[in-house]
Amino acid sequence: AGYQVSILHALGDPMMFGDTSWSDAGTETAELATPVALAWMLAGRVLLFDLHRPGDSRGCFTEALECARLTEDESLGAAALGHLALAVMREDAGDLPHARELIRSARSLSRRGGNPARLQAWLDTIEADVASRAGDHGHAATLIAHAEQSLRGADGRPPWLDWFTTHRMAIAKANTLLSAGRLTDARMALDRALNELPTEDVKTRALTLCDLAAVHAVGREPEQAAALLTAALDEMGPVSSAALSRRIHAVRTMLDEHRSGTTDHSRRLWTVLIFMLWYAIFVEKSVTPQISEPTYPVQI
Repeated sequence: AGYQVSILHALGDPMMFGDTSWSDAGTETAELATPVALAWMLAGRVLLFDLHRPGDSRGCFTEALECARLTEDESLGAAALGHLALAVMREDAGDLPHARELIRSARSLSRRGGNPARLQAWLDTIEADVASRAGDHGHAATLIAHAEQSLRGADGRPPWLDWFTTHRMAIAKANTLLSAGRLTDARMALDRALNELPTEDVKTRALTLCDLAAVHAVGREPEQAAALLTAALDEMGPVSSAALSRRIHAVRTMLDEHRSGTTDHSRRLWTVLIFMLWYAIFVEKSVTPQISEPTYPVQI
């Protein structure tokens, strides 16, 4: 069942971190609040990014925000609000004005917490995502450039945000560039991210390969796209991934919408069909076309 939560308190009182009544909770409670907030944040990230359940993730991020109120770490509250903005964007309605308000509140808390450069860069990427979805690609590009600059000057603060690395920054940049139609720049950013990723980070490497395949597909390069998808599957091996499963679900959704007449996905479905045929002929060798041409025009 989904969480029934409200985040109006997060928007209605941006000065809530100045409430001195928190001190009544006691030192022990305040010390426990940080790891509990981080646990809620991790649970929310699993729901949001791995299980694709943004509505349920909002409940976790709201709990993280409540726990952050018991600490003196405004940065932790800013991170909870930033994740709430991501969840709001990824819900079916995609409430962008609401997401912008959450980001504004997050930035306010971040400034009061010393505005760590790494947190500032991460919030920039979230706001860039909002701008891209709204079609404001120029502003999104400006935010990504600022995020890159901030990340270069980042220290170890906050320690719980160490997962936001230059690799994830490059992937965020590529998604922004792809939304703006800058395919060559997006491909270069993803290539760089892939080259810098450690070999043991199997899941991120596989997802990056899928993103690269999408760039090549948009650029009408089916052979490269199919090869990259094959590489992603090889990278994952027996490891399962909900994110990869979502990509399969996305194709099925396109088929249903096209079949019902809701949306014309003919060009996209044709591209997917060509990928499948290419893979069956040249990789699996499960299909042998009955044609007179002795040499295929495309070789691998």
